[in-house]
Amino acid sequence: KGQCRIGKYDGTNSSSWPNSAVQYNTSIAYYNYCWHDTTADKLMIGYVNQGGGNEGVNIVGTVANDNVTFGSQYTYANSTKIYQGSGVHDPTTGKNMIVYTGSGDLGYGQVLTISGTTISYGTQKVISNLNATKSLSLAYNPAANKFLAVYTIDGSPSGFKSQKLLISGTSLQLEGDYTQVASTTNAHDTVSC
Repeated sequence: KGQCRIGKYDGTNSSSWPNSAVQYNTSIAYYNYCWHDTTADKLMIGYVNQGGGNEGVNIVGTVANDNVTFGSQYTYANSTKIYQGSGVHDPTTGKNMIVYTGSGDLGYGQVLTISGTTISYGTQKVISNLNATKSLSLAYNPAANKFLAVYTIDGSPSGFKSQKLLISGTSLQLEGDYTQVASTTNAHDTVSC
């Protein structure tokens, strides 16, 4: 089951956990990832919901007084082959972006807009059309106002790739083609931005 617990860091290399874990999914949740929407001041969580046929799901959490409450879950992809995902907030536009492995083992991305605990999605876009795109990770560069997705290919051409991404309205746009970052013989390695 998917659970979340609020921790507090006191600035002296120690932390506390003032309350119990809060469940956000009643079925098995895996490939969990989270990020902070600073515009809406919300906790964003993404995961694969096994009880929903392995659909990709997002949910919004509200943190107050060391507790977290969650709204309804929203499905961003209902393919039975949703794998690792990653999400990042863009404070310039106030929107969010997610990337993930989806149908056909390709890499996909979408723009999310948050209103309260409601999520609306832009159109799903292929960001990697290479077979067996895995281990997608995403970062935002505020100076360039651009995103960078990094992923591995467990196929041909194998290795680590990167792709620049932009938000335009509620749409995701690719900037140029992917860049070969490194070659590897084990494309299941985890990458991180």
